Amino acid sequence: MKVTLITDIFGVTDHLLQIQQGIAGAGWVCEVLDPYCGVERQFTSESVAYESFIAECGHKKYCDLVISNLEAADCPCVVIGFSAGASAAWKALDRIGSDVVSQLIGFYPSQIRHHLAVNPSVPVSLVFPAFEAHFDLDAVMVSLAKKSLLMLSQTQYEHGFINFYSSAYHKLASSQYIDLLCNPKLLKDPTSMQVELARLSNKILDR
Repeated sequence: MKVTLITDIFGVTDHLLQIQQGIAGAGWVCEVLDPYCGVERQFTSESVAYESFIAECGHKKYCDLVISNLEAADCPCVVIGFSAGASAAWKALDRIGSDVVSQLIGFYPSQIRHHLAVNPSVPVSLVFPAFEAHFDLDAVMVSLAKKSLLMLSQTQYEHGFINFYSSAYHKLASSQYIDLLCNPKLLKDPTSMQVELARLSNKILDR
């Protein structure tokens, strides 16, 4: 049983490694995939992190990295992605299926707006923030809501609320969602995971 954590633009951080340790403590093999080849970076701001991400990796390369990593795994993985990592994993679903991924859990995948044609063949749970500053999130969610195997929820928190190093970090919300991600029963059961993720969210888009 394996989980792959796909980081946001901050890459590997001590906070992210705590999530990895929590999942490993639940009895799952947990691997971290990031844009910087495992090198921990110390970014002073989100804008600096984004500039580095674009210069050193970028969205297309990140998606290709996700695909090659997952295809090399010896069993289907539970994939958990954050921001750019969630978007890369979503886009990757266009090229990989249930033999590679058992479920995808994605938090605030803003780049998904450019890949609305993807139709997942595995259970997907997407947790969106209260709003996105650069696009119409409601319109994106309405478009996605037509797809099967997909659960959408929207929180009252801002983009990045799980990441300790984000200006949007929310300690309680982060802790509550991380508890779900470290629950071995939920990792094994996508339907139950979707129910619990929805329970934590204050707005669910009915399909």
